Parts: sequence; structure tokens; C-alpha cells
Amino acid sequence: MSTSEAITRLTLDPDNARNTTITWEDSTVAYTVQTEMSNQGTTMRICKAGGSPVAIIQFRARGSPFNLVSVALGDQEPIAIGKWLSTSMVPFRNHASFKDDSGRKYKWKGTGPGESLQLFAEDDDYKECIARFYYSSKSWKTDPPTTIPATLTLLPRAEEIHDLVVASFLYLERERRVKEAATNIRAEVNVIAGMQASMCINTTC
Repeated sequence: MSTSEAITRLTLDPDNARNTTITWEDSTVAYTVQTEMSNQGTTMRICKAGGSPVAIIQFRARGSPFNLVSVALGDQEPIAIGKWLSTSMVPFRNHASFKDDSGRKYKWKGTGPGESLQLFAEDDDYKECIARFYYSSKSWKTDPPTTIPATLTLLPRAEEIHDLVVASFLYLERERRVKEAATNIRAEVNVIAGMQASMCINTTC
């Protein structure tokens, strides 16, 4: 990310893509994110400070006759999420692409477990990062340690389309964390299974 351009920092509090308040640098609210669950599925609402919707994302319960995930951008009709965000089907290429209202193309990289999302634009052949997410962290320079909040930083090129940037980021970060949690659970299960197998061998069970 270039340091010669003005950087806009959006703060997420808490560091939770499902339910959070996003503020500008002067602490005024920029967006709110609320996720609700029902028998029909899960609804994620991303709204501006005044309450107008930026995106409403529906995660349908399995077995539903409708698309499992749909999105309504602003006041538009819902569409399948894949018609807005196109994810790579190639293994180990963790990215997702979308277009703005002018047809310009963008690509989020780092959508896989253990990664951090970064946005690039086709303008410069996806060379310079124009938006980046930083997880919350601890600073040990103070006693007691202080929490550094999660931030989404935007260069002017990304700020031009900040609604789309925020909406696409929140959806992808939610999905990335779901995958990461599943990966961690599988790793823990494998470790436990390995320990049990070792104990069984040692006790000739």
C-alpha cells in the first residue's frame, strides 16, 4: 500500500465481521453490521449510519429451494452472491473479484484461512494494494497491555467505492473466518486422534 497517498482508516469494534460498528477516524459511525438467525437461515445487514442499507446478505438454510447465499445491494433486487462476487475455483488461489457500477474490476486476495484480505484494482494490473485489513492486536508497550482495534485501510482509489469495498470485505471476512475455524477444528481432531493412536500402540490395545 502506497504511503504517499492519504489513507482512510475505518475501525471495527468489535473485531467481528458478523456484528460490529465501523467508525471513521473521527469516531463517527460509518456503518453498522448486524447478523440475525432464524429457521429460514441467517441474514447479515450492512447499513450506513443513517440506517440505509448498503447490502443485505441472506444465507439460506440448507434444503431451501432458493439460492443458498444471495445479496441485495442498496435498493436493488437480491441476486445470487456469485453474480456479484466471483471466487476462484483454482486450489490455493484465494481471491474473489467484483466490478463497480462503471464496470471497473477489483480483486480481493487473501480469502483463505490464516490470511489477511487485501484489495487490488485492474487499473494497474492488480499491482498496488488499495485496501487492507488489519486484525485487532495487543500492544505490550504499555502496562497493562492495550488493545489495538481492527482497521480497514483505504487509499483514495478504494474510497471512491467505499460502500462496495466494505460490503464485499465483510462478506469475505465472515466466510474466511468460518473456513479458518473449520480448519482449526480439523487440526485439533487430527492431533487428538494421533495422540490416541500413539497411546493405543504403547498400551498394545
